[in-house]
Amino acid sequence: MTIIRAYKYEFVIIIVVLCVAFIFPIGRGWQTWDVSTLSQIQSPFEMPHFTGMPFAFFALPHVALGLTLGNAINLTLNILAIGAVAYKFAGKQWHYAFAITMTTPMAMNLLFTNNIDWIPLSSFLVADWLAYPMLAMKPQMLAGAALIRFKRNPGLSPLIPLVVMLLTSVVIWGAWWQHVGNGLWDIQHNLAPFPFLIPVGVFLLWKAWREDDVIIAACATGFFVPYFAPYSLTGVHVLLASRYRKAAIWLWCFSWWFVIISANRMGA
Repeated sequence: MTIIRAYKYEFVIIIVVLCVAFIFPIGRGWQTWDVSTLSQIQSPFEMPHFTGMPFAFFALPHVALGLTLGNAINLTLNILAIGAVAYKFAGKQWHYAFAITMTTPMAMNLLFTNNIDWIPLSSFLVADWLAYPMLAMKPQMLAGAALIRFKRNPGLSPLIPLVVMLLTSVVIWGAWWQHVGNGLWDIQHNLAPFPFLIPVGVFLLWKAWREDDVIIAACATGFFVPYFAPYSLTGVHVLLASRYRKAAIWLWCFSWWFVIISANRMGA
């Protein structure tokens, strides 16, 4: 009871968000992680449309709670992670960063897709030893942040949990990297500018290293990967909105312009 009294407002927020999460339909992204048997976890690439990192299941115990409840919990975690990151980097201005982000088409796409983007985004809230594994679980948008975190804390001990996780994943899933991303590179909703804008990514990483800026390093990640979906830009946007609001507003405007143009083309 003492803990509840001390964090009563946080508990209220979590309960409210969880109740709201039940309103949303089952997300397509969450359905790719839904499992009903242990054998499905052991052979995830046999499930339809599964293309992720199998060791992400280590952070998804709610897959065992059924499709509906698991979907609501995962959506709650996505929303709370966005708010928590906004609060950490924007302080008292967090509600502006949160509002700007949640009104982007990327965030709206995330709400209905409900993939596991809360995992890498939550890495900005935890210590290095836990952040590295979380960034590895979905690395295609924010993993560049690991470079600055290692610069700040170059010891090898924070990397031990990551190494243990990867070795364990090989024991459980074998050569899982042979299956990751199969069928993704050519699908219609891939927004990755790879390889054409790799020089932009190199410049951003250089700038991030020089200025010791973990947010810029995270934002550079998308220029180096061959695939990311629109909703994965939500994490990038909330980081920008928390510290570089002008850049976030430009991204907000461009994203809606892109949606309007795309809708007009489809309707033509």
